[in-house]
Amino acid sequence: MSKLTYLQLTNRVLGRITNTTISNVTAATGNALIVTQLINEAQTWLFTEEDWYSLYTSRTFNTSASTSTYAVATAFGRCISLTDTTNNRVLNEDYSRSFDEIDPNQSTSGIPELFGIEGSNYRLWPIPAGTYSITDRYWKIPTALAANTDTSDLPIECENVIIQYAFRGLLEYLNKIEQADRASVRLAQELARASVANKRRLDKMRVLTSSRKFEGSLVAPRLPSNYPAV
Repeated sequence: MSKLTYLQLTNRVLGRITNTTISNVTAATGNALIVTQLINEAQTWLFTEEDWYSLYTSRTFNTSASTSTYAVATAFGRCISLTDTTNNRVLNEDYSRSFDEIDPNQSTSGIPELFGIEGSNYRLWPIPAGTYSITDRYWKIPTALAANTDTSDLPIECENVIIQYAFRGLLEYLNKIEQADRASVRLAQELARASVANKRRLDKMRVLTSSRKFEGSLVAPRLPSNYPAV
C-alpha cells in the first residue's frame, strides 16, 4: 500500500466538508490553504506525541582530538544513543553541568564516556584525545510537506491521524464547534490505533543481541548460530 501524497491528503480533508478539490497545493487558497498548513502542523504534533518507527535513523561522525562539541544532524529530533565503535562502548547520557562540576577547567581528555546535548550540539566527556568513530542513532523530525507528490516521513499508520487532525482544525476555523468536538474524539481514537501499531513495529526492532539485551536499543537482529544456512 502506497502512502497518500500531500495533494491527496489535502483533498481527503476538503472532501469531508464537500469543498471542491484542488490540483496544486502550492496554489492553494481559502480553506484549502488552511488544510495544507494544518497537515504540516499535524506532523509536528505527532512527532511530539511518540517515537514513530519510520523516523528512526542513524549516521556516523568522527571526533577530533581536543574538540568536545559536535553538531547534531540537521533533521535531529531526539537522541537514542551514541556508540563509540572505535573503542566498542556506548556513551552514557548526562547533563553538561555535571561535566563542568567534574572538570571545571575542561582539561580532561581521553576516550569519551559521557555525552550531553547543548542546543544543537553534542558535548562529549572526557574531551576526545583522538579520532574515534561515533554512531549516532536518533529519531528525526519529519520533513515539512511542500509539493503535490511529497509523502510524509511518518508511518502509513499516521495518515488517518493527519487527516483527522486537519479536519478537526478546519472545523474549528469554520466555527463548527460541536462537529469539532466530535472530530476530537475520533482523532484520539485514530491516534490510539496508530500508537498500538507503532509499538508493535518498535517491539520487532528491539531484539536480543548474542550477549545481552540493551533496553530500548535498536540493533540488527541476529540469527542463532545453529540456524540452517540457505
